[in-house]
Amino acid sequence: MNQNYFYYIFFALLVAFQSCITPPDFSVVPEIEFISLSKDSLQQGTGLNDELNVQFSFKDGDGDIGSDSITLFITDLRDGSMFQSKQIPFLPSENAANGVEGTISFKLNTTCCIGEGSINCCQLGACDALLKEQNLIYEIYIEDRAKNKSNVIQTTPIILICNN
Repeated sequence: MNQNYFYYIFFALLVAFQSCITPPDFSVVPEIEFISLSKDSLQQGTGLNDELNVQFSFKDGDGDIGSDSITLFITDLRDGSMFQSKQIPFLPSENAANGVEGTISFKLNTTCCIGEGSINCCQLGACDALLKEQNLIYEIYIEDRAKNKSNVIQTTPIILICNN
């Protein structure tokens, strides 16, 4: 009787535990959330002289993240221009019936300060010497293979150092 009682308790706990574990219920529209930047300042330049890493998380209900085409979009909020776009590697959607979630990290190259009248300050003497730095914020979103656009996130402010 004692042994049967143990099995009943064990079975009841097992059923209770199993019922508590439910698969995630993600939307088929990707959802992203900003995590971090690797640093908070960049020296202005034409692209390759300074960079930082951006990290954000994603969730997608049908797992169709990544493609052979551009699926990550980055906008410079100083002027609203599309700064960069990137390809997210293809994630196979097999075994993704309950969705996928993960973290994406990518390098973001520096840019130039923008002077009065939208002048590119990377050109020697193009900007006022008083322009020492600018706050730079990027908006980021992704698209899945079905062209569902995620929510839009923003980076924390990046100090763009204009003068050496």
